[in-house]
Amino acid sequence: MRTGKILGLAMMTMVSGALLFTGCGDSQGQSGKETESSTQATEKNETNQIADATFTKFDKRDTWDENATVIELADKDVTIDKAGTYVLSGTLEDGQIYVNVASADKVQLVLNGVNITCKDSAAIYVENADKVSLTLAEGTENILTDGGDVTTTNADGCVFSKDDLSINGLGTLKVNGTVSNGIDCNNDIKIVSGTIIVDAVNNGIKAKQSIAIKDGNITVSAEDAVKAKSNSDETVGSFYMEGGTMKINAADDGISATVSIKITGGNISVSAEGKTTNCDGIEDVKEGCITKE
Repeated sequence: MRTGKILGLAMMTMVSGALLFTGCGDSQGQSGKETESSTQATEKNETNQIADATFTKFDKRDTWDENATVIELADKDVTIDKAGTYVLSGTLEDGQIYVNVASADKVQLVLNGVNITCKDSAAIYVENADKVSLTLAEGTENILTDGGDVTTTNADGCVFSKDDLSINGLGTLKVNGTVSNGIDCNNDIKIVSGTIIVDAVNNGIKAKQSIAIKDGNITVSAEDAVKAKSNSDETVGSFYMEGGTMKINAADDGISATVSIKITGGNISVSAEGKTTNCDGIEDVKEGCITKE
């Protein structure tokens, strides 16, 4: 079972359990205080369980060593066909970082000050892998821009991954989705840290399975800003956030998901012509986490 399904089902079960628990016990006196304290402890434990199951060591690893492969971008595409860590720097005026490794392999792409433009597809394209992480080197600015049009491109986003994608580090990532989506993933997207700025004509950050945010400073401007949804599977599509800041400017919906939206922490500022949050399933948002502009 994919992580997105596990996360979505876990959220639904945990939220339902918390609601049942809150409905029990005396509402007055010491018994009421004990019930409130127990409920808070239960909710904290549930949040920790989700976080532990969601963000793996690989997702959070933002360091690398001398064994990493160093690549200075020039005037041609870069193909990654083996597992490992690759440190990228420089400018690629018309090219692509293409990842195609074995299904059990993990790839860490360290963006160490890159400016990549692909005039007919995604700037970063993950064809096959177990997981790929984008590590934003501290103090660097990294710019990605796609090109082409929706009838000719083979990618749905400027960063396009058919498998799990995570983002970490202390640098900055700017994503310009000029064709359709900004960051698009067929499975799970996990944002652990970093400054991420996404400007897209359609969806800003989109995953079919799940989107999970641990921390970071995220800005998204798009039609639908953040979306966790699969057009072919109504049992997946969950959004989870436990920390960080997010600023959303949406021509339609701010945050949308099929199965669940669970926000336990962080600060989200939303300016949306449509709905601030839009979920067909369960919404569980901690009071004060979302501000409507």
